[in-house]
Amino acid sequence: MKRLFTWLTLGLLMSLAACNDVEDVDPALLQGQFTGTFERMVDGQSLGVASIGLLLEGNSFSGTGGPNRYPAICNGTFTVSENRIIFENACFFTADFDWSLFLNGSWQVNQQGGELILRRSADTLVDVYRLQRIVNDR
Repeated sequence: MKRLFTWLTLGLLMSLAACNDVEDVDPALLQGQFTGTFERMVDGQSLGVASIGLLLEGNSFSGTGGPNRYPAICNGTFTVSENRIIFENACFFTADFDWSLFLNGSWQVNQQGGELILRRSADTLVDVYRLQRIVNDR
């Protein structure tokens, strides 16, 4: 009986480990022209909010950031994996600003209502893009 209980417990734990509560991002969600904001927070304090524009087509992106390259958005490619979007920026930037401000690397993707939210964090730094799709009436 003890052995049966051990096997049932082990099976339950393996089943729970196999469950993945991460939802895959719908690729259609990451296509189109977006407008929105970028905000960087350090230790919970905002460094400011900037207006941005972003175009996602196929697996390519391009966009415009705020003043003084806050953030710096240029162009490149992206891939989607589960609930993450990974940007590879193809542009070269000069060394006179914070390179962590250009759109590159892995970002968590969430959708809240009609808003697409891209977020990444490292230690006490949190970057957030809040995007809304621009609807063209053609």
